[in-house]
Amino acid sequence: QELDEEQVRINLFGGFRAERGGHVMVDELWKRKKASVLAARLVLAEGSFVPRDVLAGELWPGLAPERAKSNLYTTLSTLRGALGQRQMGVNYLVTQGEGVAINVEYISSDIMVFNALTRQVLLRRNGASAPQLIELCLKAEQVYVGPLYVPDRNTPRFFVNMRRVLQAKFVDCMMRGVELAIDEENTGAAIWMVEAALRYEPRREDVVRAAMRVYDLDGRRREVEELFMRHGVYLREHGGGLPEPETRALYERIMQRKRRHGSVS
Repeated sequence: QELDEEQVRINLFGGFRAERGGHVMVDELWKRKKASVLAARLVLAEGSFVPRDVLAGELWPGLAPERAKSNLYTTLSTLRGALGQRQMGVNYLVTQGEGVAINVEYISSDIMVFNALTRQVLLRRNGASAPQLIELCLKAEQVYVGPLYVPDRNTPRFFVNMRRVLQAKFVDCMMRGVELAIDEENTGAAIWMVEAALRYEPRREDVVRAAMRVYDLDGRRREVEELFMRHGVYLREHGGGLPEPETRALYERIMQRKRRHGSVS
């Protein structure tokens, strides 16, 4: 129980949220924006040491290096206070030379859980069965409750890039899950995952094709037609031309089946 009270969890998907022992940390220090931004930046490093000059340059890009480092020193002190770090207590932040890192023994995050799950799915080296991999994909979908937290003012480019990287990783994971679920004839899981992918990458052509295949397997050919039409409108409005040949060919095959079944009935 005592250990639980010392554990801090920082979640970054869908916004910033810090908890201790399952309770949201509402200390006034968290309202100082840079403390939250610094915490998020260190969480994204997952325990690796980040050089102070890198942190100072990312968080205060417009300042002279010495001024930026001075601000970093102050913000690190604020963050230690917000985490509850005391001289004789738990070290939530650790240093090594010029590097700073979170102590992963005492700070966990949704980022770490998500990366561990997607690594198992996308690297395909763990010998897991298809149903096990589908389960891992569904767990990743539960963790990814929204795009990565990005500070709303003076956003460091690092956060914008990481949001893009993590979203692409999420969609790739869902696509792998859809593949496996189709092979396993698990239509329910395939629908769940393809719709999760569509929420975040509705214009990615391979995602559109996967959704068309899954809706076709589920007999939802009207939805295939609507999805294909919406995709075509989007491409025309954004100067992207026509859907890819593979997408058009898949659509034609599905519509031919729809017409055949319609004529039989």
